[in-house]
Amino acid sequence: MAQEEGLLSLDDETNNNAKRSLYLITVVKFFTAMLAICNGANLLMQLTSNCKGFRFLGITLILIGVGLFVLLWTNCSFARANEQSSAGSKFLCCSAPLVFALLVLGIFAMEVSSREGEEGRNRRARTRKVGENWEDYYKKDVIMNKGIVCNVFSDFSGVDPAFEPQENGNLYTTKNEDCNRWDNDPNILCFNCETCKAGFLQDVTSHWRSTGLRLILMVVLVLVLGIPFICLTMISSDSFHACLMPFEYGTFAVALGLGWKLLDGISSRCPGFRFLGITLVVIGASLLVFFYIGCATVDSAPEAALGKSLCCSVPLIIALAALGIFALAMSNKGGGKSIPGRSYKEYRVESYSKWMRNKVNDTHNWETYYKNAVVKNHVCEKFGKEYKLDTLDQFHKRKLSHFESGCCKPSEDCNFSYTSPSIWEKPTNVNNTNNDCNRWDNDPNVFCFNCQSCKAAFLQDLKSRWSVTGIILVVIVSKQFLLGICLICLLCRDS
Repeated sequence: MAQEEGLLSLDDETNNNAKRSLYLITVVKFFTAMLAICNGANLLMQLTSNCKGFRFLGITLILIGVGLFVLLWTNCSFARANEQSSAGSKFLCCSAPLVFALLVLGIFAMEVSSREGEEGRNRRARTRKVGENWEDYYKKDVIMNKGIVCNVFSDFSGVDPAFEPQENGNLYTTKNEDCNRWDNDPNILCFNCETCKAGFLQDVTSHWRSTGLRLILMVVLVLVLGIPFICLTMISSDSFHACLMPFEYGTFAVALGLGWKLLDGISSRCPGFRFLGITLVVIGASLLVFFYIGCATVDSAPEAALGKSLCCSVPLIIALAALGIFALAMSNKGGGKSIPGRSYKEYRVESYSKWMRNKVNDTHNWETYYKNAVVKNHVCEKFGKEYKLDTLDQFHKRKLSHFESGCCKPSEDCNFSYTSPSIWEKPTNVNNTNNDCNRWDNDPNVFCFNCQSCKAAFLQDLKSRWSVTGIILVVIVSKQFLLGICLICLLCRDS
């Protein structure tokens, strides 16, 4: 009797801990919902974040916050029926997709608003979006709110000196076209200037960065408090098998993250190579579904829940292993060749795998997809800005990226005369064995984008991304393999 009373008191204490953890996670989810709604409303109240093309973030946050409130109300109904454990598990399972969506939005906002300088790809993408829609949408909103926007520029002397008029009333002669766009008319001012567009983007960047940071911190807090609740619930169910369930969470998160990063790369998102990123996203989403199904049944049958989850995910795990091995096999060859006296490397197509070479050597693929991807990402912008005044020795000390080395300058064995990083003089009456020397052109729209070295730089970018992806996938599959062994050992011990 004393032993049974001790066990009952232990069970009661465990259940009380689970209830307290449930109440705590409910409060945290309440504040998470409030944070999502308040951040969404704050974005929609801003001049820039409420414009077409940017307002989706605020609207999505409000919808996620409302969804979390609905789940909270449902959770409270279950809790009143003395089903705290079941209510907590179902609440965590149902709210997990919304919390995961908040995390994705937070990372997206931080990524898009990251400071990469004027040459950064994220900044260029946003600049193109603003440039394409400036006259139709963004400029009109700025003019309608010019009383707020132009308040800080009420004193003309506070503007950049390049915009101050000379004594004869003419503007300074400058290469900055914004100087010629300026007008003292309050309806014109500098609303057509690039600086106005930059200010618009800076406003979006500041709001999105702060919003993304708050979302990530809140999601991390939810995860930190949610995992102890899951463990307490597992222990209270008198079976420790289900404690292995949280380890399933990392597999689909890594698959989705890797797929997203590949689809964001210059080379890995192009036709012929993007299948790896797309497949990883699909597999990650499928594993997510299996994980939630397992969590939904963990209270009634934790051993069966974990077993079914592992069995259903076996084909997907095998697919992940196959993708990881394929990515490592294709990215095993290749790499840059060091040049004495240079801080950068040069790349040759012949050093990469035959499958990759066939892709980029196909004229249709290169002209239609791969070259356009390289050109549109302005990989040579620094040559006309940051590197423009370099001497030959300074240029040789630059740590050029693979794209800059392969697409933006002639090969070293061409022996061209150096004028500037973007201007090289070809020697006369010289027969070069390297055909890339004849393909080089000082035109920034041509450079060496048709060279074999540029194709090699493209493959180097793909190799670096695929090799990292392959290593991570192999590690994840190994983790799943060990998890399966642990489950088999536990089942054998119980039987």
